[in-house]
Amino acid sequence: MFVPINRHIMTDSLKQRIIEKATELYNHVGIKSITMDDVARELGISKKTLYQYVADKKDLVKKVCEHELVKKREAFMKIH
Repeated sequence: MFVPINRHIMTDSLKQRIIEKATELYNHVGIKSITMDDVARELGISKKTLYQYVADKKDLVKKVCEHELVKKREAFMKIH
């Protein structure tokens, strides 16, 4: 029996993985040292796939910063 895959869920999951892996790499090595090739390689995806989710490195850094801001805000609200 064929079960259709919910593409939206897969897309959101990969977006989350990209942001999390980029955050990990940036925190460990530094933003300037990490290339888009590095991010794609660490995720086991092609650069073509990576570029379906982010326009360029600047966009990825922006998404990582926004994600970290949301996490910090949520943590602050829990404390507050």
